[in-house]
Amino acid sequence: MTTGRPVPCLDLSVNCCSLAARLSELVGEEIDGDGRASTLVHRFLHHRRYQRAFSLELLDIARAAQFWTWDVRRLAVLMLEHQILKLSEDDAVEFGFLLTKLGIKGANADGDVRHGMRKEGYSTTKLAGFIPELRRRLERLNRVHLAFDKADISEQALRDFIHAARSDCKLTLMRYVVTPDEVVDRIVGQLKTSTGVSDTRAYNLPDVRGEIEHCLERLPPFEAHILRSLCRRSTIYWVSAATSQEINALVGYPLNTVVAVVKPPGSGVEFELKRVGVKGRLPLGAVFSRDGVEVPPTHRLYGGSMGYYLRWEAGTAARLAKIYRLIHQVEAPISRTHSVSTIYSIPVNGREEHIVEYFRKLQDAPEYEDTRVAMHRSIHAFRQESSASTPSVVTPAVGGDLGLATAFLGQVIPTQSILTGTTSFRLDRLAAYLSAEGPTLYFEQGLNTSFSRSQAKRFADELLEEVLGVVTLQGVVYENHAQYVDAILSVPANRARADRHYLSIMREIGTFWGTLLGMRSYSNGESFVARNVGLKSVWEGGEWRVKIVFMDHDTMYLTGRMCRDFHPLSAIPGMAYDDIHIWGFRCARGEVELLRTMFRIDPTVECEGHAALRDGLKAAYRKTHEAICHDPDVQGCFCRQFVERLPDWDEIAVRYLNTKGDSSTREAWREETTRLLKAKGYPMELLSEHLTGIERHASFLEKYSFIY
Repeated sequence: MTTGRPVPCLDLSVNCCSLAARLSELVGEEIDGDGRASTLVHRFLHHRRYQRAFSLELLDIARAAQFWTWDVRRLAVLMLEHQILKLSEDDAVEFGFLLTKLGIKGANADGDVRHGMRKEGYSTTKLAGFIPELRRRLERLNRVHLAFDKADISEQALRDFIHAARSDCKLTLMRYVVTPDEVVDRIVGQLKTSTGVSDTRAYNLPDVRGEIEHCLERLPPFEAHILRSLCRRSTIYWVSAATSQEINALVGYPLNTVVAVVKPPGSGVEFELKRVGVKGRLPLGAVFSRDGVEVPPTHRLYGGSMGYYLRWEAGTAARLAKIYRLIHQVEAPISRTHSVSTIYSIPVNGREEHIVEYFRKLQDAPEYEDTRVAMHRSIHAFRQESSASTPSVVTPAVGGDLGLATAFLGQVIPTQSILTGTTSFRLDRLAAYLSAEGPTLYFEQGLNTSFSRSQAKRFADELLEEVLGVVTLQGVVYENHAQYVDAILSVPANRARADRHYLSIMREIGTFWGTLLGMRSYSNGESFVARNVGLKSVWEGGEWRVKIVFMDHDTMYLTGRMCRDFHPLSAIPGMAYDDIHIWGFRCARGEVELLRTMFRIDPTVECEGHAALRDGLKAAYRKTHEAICHDPDVQGCFCRQFVERLPDWDEIAVRYLNTKGDSSTREAWREETTRLLKAKGYPMELLSEHLTGIERHASFLEKYSFIY
C-alpha cells in the first residue's frame, strides 16, 4: 500500500562519495535480488541532513510491497529512522507531519498521538513528551547511525547498517509500514504447516480462556492480530529449511532447541511455537535413552511435545498469572499458553501424512533406526510410571507396527502450543555467548559457518543490547570477544545500567520465588533451570528495561489449587530443586551465578544482589500469606481448607527452629505440635507427615528461616 504518490525512480544524479567505486558490488554482496538497492544506498549516503522529500520517498518504498523486496523495504525503514534522528526534538511541526504520515498521529487530532501508543510502551500521548521518547527508542541503534555522521564513511559502517536492517524486531517504524497479514504470510512462508485439532480440554481448564483474553487485551493491535492469525484453525507449524537460526530473526529456530520463536517487526513481544520438530525429512521421532542414559519422560517424543504436559502448563501458568496479579497488582514474569492443538498430520515430502501412518512407517526409517525399541521401552515405562491404568495406556486392538504406533501415540499425544511472553535469550545460552568462546559457539558450532571480526562484533553488540537495553559504545575497539564485552561493560554508563538491571532482576527472582513459596508451591526446578529462564529487553514507560522471564511450567505444582493440603514430604524436595537452580550447587551454575557472570558484577554489588533477592523473597512470601489469609479474591483461588491451614506450617516450623537442636526441647516440640495439629483436625497421616517433613528437611528450613 502506498501513500498515493508514484514510487520514485531513483537515479545517480549526485556526486559520488568514497564508496561509489564499489558501491554496487558491496550492496550486491549484502542484498540479493534487487539491483536497485545500490541506487537507494547511493542516494542515502549523500543525504547528510534531514530532507522531507527523501524521507517521504523512503516511506513510499517501505510501503510498496508490490514494487520492492522485503530486504529493501527494511533497509528503507532504517534509512527513514536515520533521517528522523537528524531532526531536533524541538521541531514539533515536522515530527507531527511525519507521525501523521506514519499513522502514529491522526491528521485531524488535537496534537496528540494515538492513545494506543501506550500499549506499545510509551508513557505519554502528548506530542511534546512523545517525541523525545521516540527519539530515545530510535537511538538504540546508534551503533550504526553514528558511523554515518563522520566525514569518511567506511565500507564496514555500511555493511553494519545493512545488517542491522535485517533484524525486523529492531526496526521501530517497520510496524507502521507493513500490515499484520503481510507479517503472518512471511512467518508462515518460513515454516511448514499441517493440520491440527483444537485441544478443548486445555481451554476448559480454569482461568485458561480468561488469561488468553487478558493477554490479547494487553497486546498492541498489531501483535494481537498476528497472534490470532497464527492460532487460527489450529494450524501446526514445523521447522523448514527456510527457518533461520540467527538471533533476532523474524522467525527463528534457536540453536539447541526444537521450538520456533516469532519476533514481529518493531516489537519487543515474542511468541513461541512449542515444539516444531527437528530439521530434516522427518520432524518427529521416538527416543528412550542417549548414551545409555534414559531421557526424561517429556523427551521421549523426539522433536515434539506431549499433550498432557502442554495441557498442564496451560492451566498452571494461567492460574499462577491470575494469582500473582491479584497479590502484586503487576503481571507475573512468566510465559503463558495462548493455544493448544493436537497434531493430526505431519508434513512429509511436500504432503501431509496422518500421524499414525507416519509413526507406523517411522519404525523402518534409517534416520530413526532404534525407534521400534524406543517405542516399546517408552510404553513399558509409561505404564510403570502411571500407578494405575488410564485411557492413555490401554492395549491397542491391533498388533504389529500399527499397534505399536497407536499405543505410543496414545500415551504421548503429540501436541503443539503457542506461547506469549517468552524470550529466546535463555540464561545458559546468553552466558555462553558472552564468554570468550561465544562467537565460536554461535557461528562455528551453531550455524556451521566461519566468522570475521566484524561479524563477531555485531554479535556482541546485539547480545549486549539485550542484557543492557541500551549500549553506550564510547569508542570501544573490538580486539577479541572477551576484551570487547569487558570493555563495553566497563564504560561508566553501561556499568551503571548493568548494576541497575542486575539488582532489579535479582529482586524479581526473589519476588517470584517468594510468591511460590508463600503458596506452598514449587516447580521441581523446571521453571528455574537456566535453560528455561531468560532475559528480555522491553520498551516500557518510555525507556528500555531488562526483565527476567520464567518459562516451561509443565511440572509446576500449585498447592491449594490442586489439593486441599500441603504435603511437605513431596513439596519440600520440589522446592529444594528450585533452590538449586536459583543458587547453584557444586559444579552446576544457577541463575545467580550466571547473572553475575553476564553482567560482570563486582563483589560489592554481588552482595547487594543477594540481599535484594532475599529481601524480595521475604516481602513476597509475607505479602502472599497476607493476601491468602485476608483477601477474598485471592482466597477464591484456593481450596478453603488450604487457606485455613496456611499459617500452621510457619507456626510449627518456627517453634522447631527455636529448639536449636536440643533433644529434650525437640521432644517437647513434637508433643506440642501433635496436640496443636490434632486440635485443628489434621488426620494422623498428614500430622505425621508434617513432623517428619520438618525434621527431614531441617537444613532447608534453616536456610530460609528469615522469611518466617
